[in-house]
Amino acid sequence: MTTALLIGEKNWQWRAEYDGTRLRAEPSTGIRRTPALSAECPKKALIVRQNKQRIKNNASWPKKLRTMKKMSAGKQSLALRSQPCPVVPRTGRAVMPAEGALLVRRYRLFETLGEGGSGMVFRAQDTLLDMPVAIKVFHAELTADPDAVRQLKREAGLAMRLSHPNIVRLHNLEWTGANFFMTMEYIEGGSIRDWLAAGCALPSETVMQILWSCARGLEHAHRQGVLHNDLKPDNLVVTADGKLKIIDFGVASMVHAQQSDCIAGTPAYMSPEQMRGEPLDERTDIYALGVIACELLTGSRPYPDRTPPHPFPETMTPSLEGLLEEQRTVVSQAIHPDPDRRWASADAFVSALEQASGVFG
Repeated sequence: MTTALLIGEKNWQWRAEYDGTRLRAEPSTGIRRTPALSAECPKKALIVRQNKQRIKNNASWPKKLRTMKKMSAGKQSLALRSQPCPVVPRTGRAVMPAEGALLVRRYRLFETLGEGGSGMVFRAQDTLLDMPVAIKVFHAELTADPDAVRQLKREAGLAMRLSHPNIVRLHNLEWTGANFFMTMEYIEGGSIRDWLAAGCALPSETVMQILWSCARGLEHAHRQGVLHNDLKPDNLVVTADGKLKIIDFGVASMVHAQQSDCIAGTPAYMSPEQMRGEPLDERTDIYALGVIACELLTGSRPYPDRTPPHPFPETMTPSLEGLLEEQRTVVSQAIHPDPDRRWASADAFVSALEQASGVFG
């Protein structure tokens, strides 16, 4: 004799059949299956809507049946534990991974290293290769636009080809199901921005070393057809052994593609054509390098108040106080509003500035 039982509550239901020796159970779609059970077992169908304690006290059924609800709860708990990574809400933005999360079952996130308009950077550990990496997780809203995603993939593909001592190596672009993220070389050290914030007085020799390292990295990237588009002291990192590396290649182009109705980048270091949303070439990076050179040599930028809605440089006079007359001529050409009147390459600019500074390496 086979007896059918439908047990459960509002959110979970099980159908069980017991023939005296064997119990067979399977998930049920709900209480509306009762007529089918009655047709199968006209007089023995039993509908029980009881809580766990009452089922446990029903000694007429095997012990295995009394644990069915525990099994269901366990499956729900397992489903929760198998989520890709914990997330925490961020005010005004989509959710981001939390510190301690495990991305794609491989990268363990630790503390936040920084945050910008495109995303957050974490120190992380590659558990597969057992090595430290840096991970940049992009804000989800930046990759909601298919055009921005295509631009990101294109820029990341180009940036991954860059292999140069003065450029932080990009390892991969991956997807968590909620966010795109980049894995890159992890650098122990601080940025040039940290030096400027500490009020460090940099000698001309040190400034020229920094600028030459930037120029070499930019020249290599430009030969590969890659622009930085967001060059600034924050993106210049000095390693523990004194080597300078440029980070964040290709990211600004992706942001600009997604935010076509607004300015993407850091206004104080952006060329006029970039502020206007015009097509860009390597001269936009030379402009930013000229602004950085002025800031390193004098402690201030040529346009200190240049943030929206302030006017473009065409209507402003750069402040180059603190520079030698020869240096002013060289820097003025690097930050000229007309791209055609700037230095043709980063190498040419830094070489001229070195001669004007009287520093010869």
